[in-house]
Amino acid sequence: MKKHSILMTHTATEDLKSIASYVANELQEPSIAKKLVGNIKEVIMSLEQMPTRYSLLRDANLASQGMRKIMVDNYVVFYIVYEKDQIVTIVRILHSRRDWVNLL
Repeated sequence: MKKHSILMTHTATEDLKSIASYVANELQEPSIAKKLVGNIKEVIMSLEQMPTRYSLLRDANLASQGMRKIMVDNYVVFYIVYEKDQIVTIVRILHSRRDWVNLL
């Protein structure tokens, strides 16, 4: 089975940096920040295989764009699968309590 390529948008990369910075600096938990970022990256890389195994979002507008999500601890990774090109694009990584529908 061919693997999908993983691409992260600039915004998703900045989201990940902000998460790491917040946990390490604001919460003063650098080891937890490192572990959390590692967990998020591991889950993202798992999308190389069978990325459509997670369902589309319930929001009709976002679902029509092909937006899917995965939960990682208290964070949600939002992504779109482009089957024709075998590409998974990571769109955002947000805390689950944020108003993410309006941020996407």
